[in-house]
Amino acid sequence: MDVVQQWRDFLASEPSLAEDESAAREEALQELTLAAMADDAQTRAAVVEAFRDQSGARLRQALGSVVLPPREELAEEPARWWSHPEVRTDPAVMPVAMALSLPPASVLLEEADFRTDPLSMCTSWFAGPAARRQLDASVDAEPQRSDGQRLTHVIHVNLADESSNQGPEAFASTGLPDHGALQLFHDLSTEGWDDESDPTAWQVRWLPLADGDEVSLTDGAADSMVPLNPQVVPTVPSPLEPSLNDEEYDRYARAHAWLEELGHEMNTMAGPDGPDFDERLTPWDDSYEPLPSLTRMSGCPSAERTEETVGILTARLPLTAQNDRHVLLLDVNPENYGQDSWFHGGHNVEVWMRASDLVRRDFSSIWCLIRTDA
Repeated sequence: MDVVQQWRDFLASEPSLAEDESAAREEALQELTLAAMADDAQTRAAVVEAFRDQSGARLRQALGSVVLPPREELAEEPARWWSHPEVRTDPAVMPVAMALSLPPASVLLEEADFRTDPLSMCTSWFAGPAARRQLDASVDAEPQRSDGQRLTHVIHVNLADESSNQGPEAFASTGLPDHGALQLFHDLSTEGWDDESDPTAWQVRWLPLADGDEVSLTDGAADSMVPLNPQVVPTVPSPLEPSLNDEEYDRYARAHAWLEELGHEMNTMAGPDGPDFDERLTPWDDSYEPLPSLTRMSGCPSAERTEETVGILTARLPLTAQNDRHVLLLDVNPENYGQDSWFHGGHNVEVWMRASDLVRRDFSSIWCLIRTDA
């Protein structure tokens, strides 16, 4: 069955078809193609090869509707994702976890008033000064390491605002608190890989923010603040985690990269320097180059969980409660914000905690790992 030719024939006849008939034929052809790709490896390869051909823009766009797995409805219809011919993976091998992606809202940096009154434009940001509660600022002194070194403010996320912005149901899928604000402080250098790592080298602070309690900035230069444009996105583990053969790995890696792109694509505030997704290649194209992983809260980390990282978390955050587990709180990529000098040359820093502590909103026991191995 030459489904690619059927697509060419359909596109040639499309101008003469009524709108309803055209839509019905296209939908039927999509279902036929997906079934053929699932049943026959040669058909799948032929469709993907035709999709890669840049000479026919309309054919490429049409075939994209079957080659590219459906990301946007993944939370509501995960079965469609796992059964898609270009994913075709057991849910246990590729579990989906929702995350709050934190890309930069670069367009706000061009606003004349941002540096003088940043809190009027954003409530979540990277770097810059930390925030303190106006009603009780006395409890919000910036933290220090055990030797007295002041910790650097890394990120501030207003969870209450994001629950409202994303919608309560979508935000709840991340497992994050739906009120208050969360802050991360770090000394930017302690890696967390050995027994001598000082747990006071980092701190997560949750500000409950009672009704009417607003925040103001602590002393510090607002010039270094980078506003964020959070989005709820699906994430899956790194393709390096499961045991896969070469064909399975390639398929998993393309699907993983396709999901990682979604946070970038949803960021409507990336500004003129952001990726041009009308022209951008996909993970199914030969010359594709992945975008940097985006900072996220919750979900799956961008780097793989290894035997060593699992061992460190088991030792540093022992699980004593039944059915407890380690969960990712933050995975910060400083390169998203042009800060490639932090964390030993711009490496990601992961923040882990127990699921039971997250339920209790107890952020006193966390562990950070600077992923110098990834």
